[in-house]
Amino acid sequence: MKRILRAFIAGSLLALLFNSIFFKLFERSLWDQILLQVFLTAALGYCIYWGHQIWPENLELRKKYDLLVAALPEKSTVQSFFREHFWGMLLGVLFFGVYFGLGLFFNQPGIAQVDNFFEADTMNWIERIAGVAGHEETMRAPHPFAYLLLRPLGWIFNLIFPGPYLTATFLTAGAGGSAVFLVYLFSQFRTKNTFYAILMGGLFGLSTSNMVYGSVVESYIFAGVILLAFYFFLLNREKSEWALWGLSLISFGITITNFVQTWLGYIASRPKFNRVIRFTGLVISVGIILNIVQAAWYPSSEIFFLRSGSEAETRFLFSVFQEPSWKIVGRLTLLTRTMLLYSIVAPLPFVVIARPGTFPYFQFYQKIDGMFLYGDYSGLGQIVVLLWLLLFVLATLAFVIKTIRRRQIDIAFGLVLCLIFNFLLHFNYGDEPILYSAHWTYALVLWVSIGCEQWAAKRWLQGGLILFLIGLVINQWQFFQFVISTMIAHLGSG
Repeated sequence: MKRILRAFIAGSLLALLFNSIFFKLFERSLWDQILLQVFLTAALGYCIYWGHQIWPENLELRKKYDLLVAALPEKSTVQSFFREHFWGMLLGVLFFGVYFGLGLFFNQPGIAQVDNFFEADTMNWIERIAGVAGHEETMRAPHPFAYLLLRPLGWIFNLIFPGPYLTATFLTAGAGGSAVFLVYLFSQFRTKNTFYAILMGGLFGLSTSNMVYGSVVESYIFAGVILLAFYFFLLNREKSEWALWGLSLISFGITITNFVQTWLGYIASRPKFNRVIRFTGLVISVGIILNIVQAAWYPSSEIFFLRSGSEAETRFLFSVFQEPSWKIVGRLTLLTRTMLLYSIVAPLPFVVIARPGTFPYFQFYQKIDGMFLYGDYSGLGQIVVLLWLLLFVLATLAFVIKTIRRRQIDIAFGLVLCLIFNFLLHFNYGDEPILYSAHWTYALVLWVSIGCEQWAAKRWLQGGLILFLIGLVINQWQFFQFVISTMIAHLGSG
């Protein structure tokens, strides 16, 4: 008890000193003073206490090697990894090339806009990541320390590329390609079947979500690849604790609500009370500290637990109790279609031109005269989306049967909880749901991969997946062809 008390007293003094120097604590409102002091004291105190608890666990390692050097893999291990996963890496590189090529068009000066490509804040994030004065852009509360994570990358690659557009496009495409490789790794780790893993990586790489947000600069693709990395490390129960803490923290820093997804996965994989408490406390505590550090370093950043930061997000809220029934039913239908269908197979989008001469907006739905209109499928698209639904249903039935037989939960249950969480969250928050699709598309594809893995080596499944992917390639090509031709026609007329 004394150790806890001393840790929180030290935390309180450090919090008072930091807040007084960087945030002029006593010039703020009383409520802000209380929140700043309480949150930072709790975070620092918790970290100091658990630092004393965790440090002895690494005493043996510290005696033998420097921590960083000890963590590095041996040369033979790296070479073996490259040989074993060559085809998965090649798949990731190929998709990186596709995303980078598309991004060179979508993110170029004069075309990069705000909200035009399915609500993506393209121009803003290009500046935030790599713009010289990008740190002056307001960093909203849902992204607690995204500047600390992304701007160093932007600075490094600005040394290679001639401008922020190319840098941000390269990093975005790199995240998209890395996500494809991680899906491959996840499936290969579980099934030991390289061909099946390639098919699953290809499915994810061709998904609407990864193709759009792996090409168009936004923050969500970075969150998506971190969530994938987190779920891959969950597969290793013995050596991944520090990696899980770090990945959950990064996910928290890019988009705050993603901590819930890592937390759900952690509980499903490691349902031990003490470990869950330590994981939760450390990630949130360090997250609070880094959010405050970012706000001190970049004054344009909002502190997520202050009223000024949270109030700005109310304009994106959807209140069930204040909306007419047609909006509630329409929102439910839109979210269901987006999560289950649009995230994987792109429908024909709507093109909205606010006024003559303005850049077109692309959306997957519209609200007109008291009703919702949804992006729909025609021709081959109808067959492709039907095949996707059959695949999803097959995986779901297989999971239910396996769970009933074994009577235990595993990582797949965490993915289900993440899908449910995203549905509940985005029923109440956001406008165009596809914008947030990187936060759940990974879970959809991993769910299908796990559900069908018992047939990974069966030719009927592999053949069916190949036919589905061929259809998906054609459908997605037609989707991007429509978007690009519409933009070129608009640019030509302008």
